[in-house]
Amino acid sequence: MYFFNPKLEECKTFAEEYKAVSEKLYGIIKVGAIDCHSEEELCEEFGVFEIPQIVIFTENYTDDGDRHRGEMTVNVISNAAAKKMQSFVSSVNTDNYEKFVERERETKNKILHFTEKKSTPTVIKALSKKFKDKLNFGEIRASETELVQKFGVTQFPTILALKEPEEFIGERYEGELKVDQLTKFISSYAYQSPKKIAKVEFEELSEKKFKNGSLCNVKKSNLCVIIFTPSDPAASKQLLDTLKPVIETYQQDPVQFTFMQGDVGVANSTKLFNGSQAVIYKPKKAKFLSATTSSANALSE
Repeated sequence: MYFFNPKLEECKTFAEEYKAVSEKLYGIIKVGAIDCHSEEELCEEFGVFEIPQIVIFTENYTDDGDRHRGEMTVNVISNAAAKKMQSFVSSVNTDNYEKFVERERETKNKILHFTEKKSTPTVIKALSKKFKDKLNFGEIRASETELVQKFGVTQFPTILALKEPEEFIGERYEGELKVDQLTKFISSYAYQSPKKIAKVEFEELSEKKFKNGSLCNVKKSNLCVIIFTPSDPAASKQLLDTLKPVIETYQQDPVQFTFMQGDVGVANSTKLFNGSQAVIYKPKKAKFLSATTSSANALSE
């Protein structure tokens, strides 16, 4: 908010500069002005007695605002305002990519922003707030070379809507980094249901996947079926293939089908699940039921 007096030469000189600020932040941050010559009492209510003055407020209505003490230039004012913005953009890297993908996977599509910069652009922050109930926003730095290469990103910034997370495929945004154009692109994903993932294979339950919450998440109410398979890869595959019909039976249910192979599986089965061949595990309540792997029907029952 810009507090000014139109009769002051300093305010007259700054008018065009402030207009440029409003144009730069259009659709991202609300920009307003109060004429303290005609609205003297209102300016006093804000505690503004020195003119010209810029005060930057957060979205919190009880916020008294911060007096801008820096240079009265477009870039300095815009950057100061950007620092006060809320951001709902997650930092995504190789270690937490799977967790980001799985978060609200059934209800929200994902938007990824690839960047070389250390700070998140104001337009991305603004859109992450606008669509926070509809989309999950993630940001991948250029230094995350493994992810950057998997997505085939060669230019920065790049924005894409995630379509095939396991294949690292998404629809790229080809326009300018302008709020109106980006909103049009992003809104089409905000109001469409995420693609349903057909469960066709058992997923290996590693320590990493358990800790990052992508499998058998302790915060979710989903069931987690864990099969403990032999060390021999061929024998392990044969067992899982035999049990695969169970996955098809429960495709539409909140159940994750996983396996642990060899010594890791034996150790965990012995330590946590009384040496069971398989368990139906409820992570949120830390309860389990032993199951048999003699046949798909037996496991299903």
